[in-house]
Amino acid sequence: MLIKQFAWIPTKALVVAGILFFLFTMICSYLNTITLIVIDVKIISLFIGAICLIGVAAFIAASSLSRRMYLSILLLVAIAIRLVWILAIDTQPNSDFQVMYESALLAAQGSVSFGDSEYFVRWPYQIGFTLYQMLLIKLFGTPMIILKLFNLVFNVGTAVLLYLIAAKVFNEFCGRIAMLLFAMYTPSIILCSVLTNQHLSIFLFFLGSYFIIHKGLTSRYHWIFIGLSYGLGHLFRPMGSFYLLAFIAYVLLFKLLRTPRKFVGSVLGKTLGVVVVYIIVQQLFSYTLIATGVTHSKLSNNEPYWKLVVGLNQPHEGAWNSEDANYVVQYAFGKERNQIELQMVRERLADKSALIVLFTKKFKSMWGDGDPSIFWSLGDIDIEHLSVLMVILMLTEGIAYFLLALFGLLSLLFLLRRNEYPKHALFLLMLLGYVIVHALIEIQTRYRIDILPCLFILQSYGIFVFYTSIKRLLISKNKPRKKAMNPPMTDS
Repeated sequence: MLIKQFAWIPTKALVVAGILFFLFTMICSYLNTITLIVIDVKIISLFIGAICLIGVAAFIAASSLSRRMYLSILLLVAIAIRLVWILAIDTQPNSDFQVMYESALLAAQGSVSFGDSEYFVRWPYQIGFTLYQMLLIKLFGTPMIILKLFNLVFNVGTAVLLYLIAAKVFNEFCGRIAMLLFAMYTPSIILCSVLTNQHLSIFLFFLGSYFIIHKGLTSRYHWIFIGLSYGLGHLFRPMGSFYLLAFIAYVLLFKLLRTPRKFVGSVLGKTLGVVVVYIIVQQLFSYTLIATGVTHSKLSNNEPYWKLVVGLNQPHEGAWNSEDANYVVQYAFGKERNQIELQMVRERLADKSALIVLFTKKFKSMWGDGDPSIFWSLGDIDIEHLSVLMVILMLTEGIAYFLLALFGLLSLLFLLRRNEYPKHALFLLMLLGYVIVHALIEIQTRYRIDILPCLFILQSYGIFVFYTSIKRLLISKNKPRKKAMNPPMTDS
């Protein structure tokens, strides 16, 4: 009983941390976005543009359209926009995406020799997405557009999941807003032409999260679906363990404290079941690949300290750099290189005051800079007025991201005052956990999109509060005032 009396403490502490995150993100985003506006009224332009966009979005979300009609119209619009982009912009894979795509083509021809290449020996966890692409190529042929169309399917599927999640966490209005803004978000659209593993993995991770907040551990079988979704998601992007830890923390800090004693055993048992299902998926896939000769090791990170080495590099502010890359490859891959990298990590953690400066710079870059999906999609494209298009897209993304932070802040300020909607804690926990992890490891602004669905979910309540407050104010102003009680004047 005493524990339940203090069950509110983790929630309030989490919300306060979230308020600080959204406040600093909003400031960093604003400072980045105004550099793209060359007229003198920067602040006014940004503010008016933001309010107009939100006003239109709120009006659409609050429309009298039925759920089915709203979803149908928005799905058609979202699909059409992405399809036009995919057909118009012929993005070719580069960097890691090129390696995985070319390996998928090789695998589709029956050769699994790519598994012995240096890239996949160092990063065997990339094999899962490579084989996914290979499967699509075998089924539908080699046209690259097939892979991009599946990007579209999973991207739009994520938009639907955001509707279902936000409607469950908050209300119908919030579900509509979350889906609408994600469907219209610039990086969400233009990244569909890039052969990244993020579309599929994001869909699976948030599918698992939907099962958590839908019926969660009260359902007889949902724990299996949670474990499967997170386990499969990890096969395509190695973030499953992060979501699994966030789920366990959510259960221990927020669910268990509010669970009647007689159900505690069931909750803990199903939580353990999620972990077991997740592990089974990983082991089954790993040993299948080993048995078929695709790889000789499990789908794990064979260079576990590399991300920390890069993330703690102060001169390069935690971003990938050739200096570190060229240094570590001098040492034999495996135990020797891992020991060298561990030593580098320890040395870089030694100066505590310098770490604070590094973390501050990394936060500004990771959470304040513009999204680079524009460059991934358009970087090698030769079209007329490309520079103008890129500036427009960057400005659109910058304003939209600023809005996410602004209304995320508003949302948490209201949630701090009200002891309502406890399920939001799962997504705030994921978001803040992701922030902490990237304070330590390598950062790329592209990685931000993996956790952006959490921002869309959380900020939806801020728009709801803003919309209902404005609506209430307008109604009160339009109410006719009571007439004076003086007797009417008459001619005598």
